[in-house]
Amino acid sequence: TYMADGNYRPDLFVPSNYAWGEMLKAKGFKVTTLAERIAGNTAGILMEKKTNDEFLSKYGEVTVDKVLTASLAGDLTFAYTNPYTSSTGLNILTAMLKSFDPSDPLSETASEKLLEYQRQSPPVAYTTSVLRDQAGKGIIKAMVMEEQAYHNTPELKNYVYTPAGIRHDHPAYTFDYVSEEKQAAAGLFTEFC
Repeated sequence: TYMADGNYRPDLFVPSNYAWGEMLKAKGFKVTTLAERIAGNTAGILMEKKTNDEFLSKYGEVTVDKVLTASLAGDLTFAYTNPYTSSTGLNILTAMLKSFDPSDPLSETASEKLLEYQRQSPPVAYTTSVLRDQAGKGIIKAMVMEEQAYHNTPELKNYVYTPAGIRHDHPAYTFDYVSEEKQAAAGLFTEFC
């Protein structure tokens, strides 16, 4: 939002996933991709082990579509993060919309189904750390999280991680408004990473 509004013009931009770069392109930014992957990671669905076992026995596998089906049926409470502040939230929200209408994730049908889902889901958490804290206390049994965050959170050792959505490979971008000298420096920094 800061970039699209013209209030922030970085020389180099390294978001968690490429969706942010695509949104900037859609806003008219001339984006140059310096690297498609600086650090590999995935987003996914994290479930408490017992919840995961029960889910698998009833739904067969953990997918965004089946998590939504289980949530709408009242079999699972699934928490996710704010897509404006969380790359994982944006990723999973996009996967949810695609699940609701595979042919047109931005359709009225997808929007209506998302609103229906949100009426019975827990409030959207501002960040992953909020979800992690609630899960650590046993409040949340199913949520979104990046794989690295999961592995680095010992209090979630009784949870099972399943990748979902697009990869979080930390692409590196620069822009046409950046001087050639700074673009070269951004390229060297990206190569170093």
